[in-house]
Amino acid sequence: MTAHEDLERRLLRSVAARAPERRGRWRRRVALLVVPLALAGGGAGATALVGPDGVEKAARRLEVRALRETARDPSCRYADALRRGVLVEGFVPSEVSRVLPALRRPGRRTPAGADEVAARVGGFRILRASLLVGRFDGGLRLAAGVTEGAGLGRFVDPAACLAARQAVVRRVRPDAEDAVRVAALERQRRADDVRPGARTFWVWQYGDRGSGGSGITIRAGRPIPTGLLGSGSGGYVGIARSEATAIDVRSRRTGRRLARVAPQDGLFAFRLPRGTGPLSLRQLAADGRVVARQRLR
Repeated sequence: MTAHEDLERRLLRSVAARAPERRGRWRRRVALLVVPLALAGGGAGATALVGPDGVEKAARRLEVRALRETARDPSCRYADALRRGVLVEGFVPSEVSRVLPALRRPGRRTPAGADEVAARVGGFRILRASLLVGRFDGGLRLAAGVTEGAGLGRFVDPAACLAARQAVVRRVRPDAEDAVRVAALERQRRADDVRPGARTFWVWQYGDRGSGGSGITIRAGRPIPTGLLGSGSGGYVGIARSEATAIDVRSRRTGRRLARVAPQDGLFAFRLPRGTGPLSLRQLAADGRVVARQRLR
């Protein structure tokens, strides 16, 4: 028996002896104890004791730690401290225009009042050519568009921010062959907020009392998803399939129709009374065919 194996056996016995009433759950925690002790002893195969799931969980924790430690790094701050949104020039990614034919319409113009709409939905830099607006029953107003950066905006220097985050990982896990370090560095490289040229597609519901929205990170070669994107006290919002001409919402318990709306430029929104229970959302083509289904709740 190697020293490494002996260490593992003694740790298993120790944990089992201290917590017999939780014996069905302790095995998951053993790996977290073994790794730091084995590394301290210089065991080259220490990370082998951590299964793939354990490595990934430890990598996620390390990634979060790096995010926290670099949150105030100048390069990781948002480049635009905007209180009101603005329209900027730029090309609409095909991952968005492919799903929303209205953006490909020849001679399409920016919606009336576009600057005011952009200002009301929040501090985003919105591509002018991507902005869509719609008004629905019940006073629901929607806007949608592509924004610069991932999520809430773009960083001052994404490359420098990534380097700062990775420096934390390398400091905490100095062994270049450490599986947790390797996984954490890879997760950081794939992060959307440090990806050059990152873009986000947002759908906002706005009104006199403020706004709220749902964002979708745009990834190369992956069209944005359709269907319901978000819901709240203000209502339900989503993106319709290009062939859908109606959104039909029914109770899954009774089959009763609760709402039926026509998409506007690919967007849809509706309100429902409280306590409606489980729902079924169907997107219908002009000939009545169901082109998409979605269960809610």
